[in-house]
Amino acid sequence: MFKKTLLGMAIALSLYQTCGYAQDATITTYDDGHWALQGMVTKMGSDGAAAGLGVLRYEKNYEVGLDFNAHFNNASDETRQTSVGLLGGLRYWLTPQTVFAYGLNLGTQFGKDEGKTISFSGIVGPYVSIEYYLSKQVLLSAWINPYLFEYDKYQGDMGSITTHHIFNTGGLGISYLF
Repeated sequence: MFKKTLLGMAIALSLYQTCGYAQDATITTYDDGHWALQGMVTKMGSDGAAAGLGVLRYEKNYEVGLDFNAHFNNASDETRQTSVGLLGGLRYWLTPQTVFAYGLNLGTQFGKDEGKTISFSGIVGPYVSIEYYLSKQVLLSAWINPYLFEYDKYQGDMGSITTHHIFNTGGLGISYLF
C-alpha cells in the first residue's frame, strides 16, 4: 500500500505540473541555499508508520538533514521507538519546480521493540526522492529506500537481529523553507 501511495503522489505531481496548473514556484536564488523544517510520515518494514520532524539544508545541487521520528504500537504497548537520522545527497533539477534527489541515510533508534529494550541500533542505506516546490516556501517530498540495512542489539541475553529492507521503507514530507 505504501508503494502505491508513493507512486500515486508521483503521478499526481507529474499531471499537476504537465497540465499547467502549477503556479510559478521557480526558486530564483540558489547561492544562499534554504533551511527547512519538515514534517514527515515514514515507514520502515513491517513496523508501521512513524511521525517525525526534520531540519534540512537545501542547496542547488545537494541536501543534508537531521530528522527525529517516533513509532508507538498502541495495540500491544510493547513497541515504543524513537529514531534519529542523518541524510545527505545530491539533487538533480528535472524542471524549475521538480527535483530528483538521491543519497545516503544513516540512523539509530532506541526504546523498546516488541518488549525488548534496544541497547544499540544502526541503520544505513541509500534513498531516492522526488521533491516538488508548491511555492517558494513549501516543498513536498516523497522518498523510498531501495535497500536499508538495520542492526539491533538488545539488552541482556535478548540477542540481536539483522534486517535487510528491500523497497519497503520510505516516507512523505512537507517542508517550510526559510
